[in-house]
Amino acid sequence: MSNHYQVHSSVNPSKWIRWLAAFSILSNVYYVVSVALLHYFDTSVDPLIHGVSYYALGPYKHLLTAAFIFLGLGGMALTASLYLAEPAEARSWAGLSLLGLWSVTTILAGIFSLDAEGAPQTTSGVIHNLAGMNFLCIAAAAFLISRRLKADIRWQGARQTTMWLALSVIIVSLLLFVLMGVLQPLGVGGVAQRVYWLMVLVWLFFVATRLQSIAANQSPAMEAEHE
Repeated sequence: MSNHYQVHSSVNPSKWIRWLAAFSILSNVYYVVSVALLHYFDTSVDPLIHGVSYYALGPYKHLLTAAFIFLGLGGMALTASLYLAEPAEARSWAGLSLLGLWSVTTILAGIFSLDAEGAPQTTSGVIHNLAGMNFLCIAAAAFLISRRLKADIRWQGARQTTMWLALSVIIVSLLLFVLMGVLQPLGVGGVAQRVYWLMVLVWLFFVATRLQSIAANQSPAMEAEHE
C-alpha cells in the first residue's frame, strides 16, 4: 500500500478522495431531487410504462439533461476517488474503466434526447439508445470493483454490504433488459427502470460515503508513513 501512496503523495490523496467522493454524493442527490421534481411537474409521462428519459420530450428537458450530466460527472469523480484511495491489489482496472465508460455514456444520454414514439429516427435518438445500454457497464463495474475491495482491510465491515449491493445492481439490470425488451408488452418497464436507478444510486452513494470515511480516518502519521 505504501508504494500506492508514494505515487500520489504530491496531490495529498486524502483531501482529493474526500472532495471527489463528496462531489459524487452531491451528484447522486441532485439526480434524485431532479427526477422527483420531474415526476411532479410533468405528469404527461407515465412512470409505470416510460423511463425517465421521456421527460426530455417535455417542457422540462433541461432539468433532466443537467441531472444526467451532473450524475455522469459524479461517476467520473467516484472513479478517480477509487483510483486514489485503493492500493493496486484492491483496484480493479476493468471495473474502473467500465465505471468511467458508464459515466461518459450517462452524460451522452443526457445531451442527446431519445426520439418520441412513432417519430422518425434521428441521430440524437440513436446515440441516446446506444448510450442507454450502459446499464451493462455499471452492473459489471459494480461487481468487479466490489469484488476487489476485499483486498483492502479498510473495507472490513463494509465489503459484504458493497458486494450485496453490486449483486442487486446486476439483478435489476437483467430485469430492466427483459422488461424493456421481450417483456415490454407487460407495460412495467418504467417501474423496472426506476428500481434499477434506485439500486445503482444506492451502490454509488454507499461506495462514495465509505471512501469519505476511509480518507477522514487516515491519520497524519499514516499519511506521513506513506509519503
